[in-house]
Amino acid sequence: MRDTLQEYKGRMRAREQMAFREVDRAVRTDLNVRQLLDRLMNQMISVCEAEGGAIFLWDADQQRIEPWVSIGLPVSDEVARAVILNGATRVFPSAGILPAAMAAPLMVGTRVVGAAVLTRAPNSPDFETRQIDLLSTLTSSAALVVRNAQLYARSEDAAITEERTRIAREIHDGLAQDLSLMVL
Repeated sequence: MRDTLQEYKGRMRAREQMAFREVDRAVRTDLNVRQLLDRLMNQMISVCEAEGGAIFLWDADQQRIEPWVSIGLPVSDEVARAVILNGATRVFPSAGILPAAMAAPLMVGTRVVGAAVLTRAPNSPDFETRQIDLLSTLTSSAALVVRNAQLYARSEDAAITEERTRIAREIHDGLAQDLSLMVL
């Protein structure tokens, strides 16, 4: 029995290490945000032994939650909303026909940008402390992906605005010179 438990723990450590390597590799690739979050969710489901999951992003200005990735068992956005508003990881034990769930906020500094929720079928065992810690760690990577995408979009917008301003200035200067020549 002891060898079996040690073998199980060894397999779990190997699975966790593989998940972290895959997350690192995914973050370094040039995929769009939705594809990256999808890969991260697959790793979260695998390493936490869940049957489904979803990543929700939070629009603080409009107080709106938006599902971005959903895999496997359906996930209630109310679970994600509770975690986003609370700003802390929570576990929701299985209750009758309701699945067991755990959720962790996607935090960038002190700001919550979303939540990751994992589920198991009703009457499945609850999530373990180790799995809760893993989810919290993996949501940090997801939060960085979201934040980097937001910063990239903001820098793109700034570059477009700068280029439009430059073109408008050139047009204005060209018209001013043409009008000056007409007056003379």
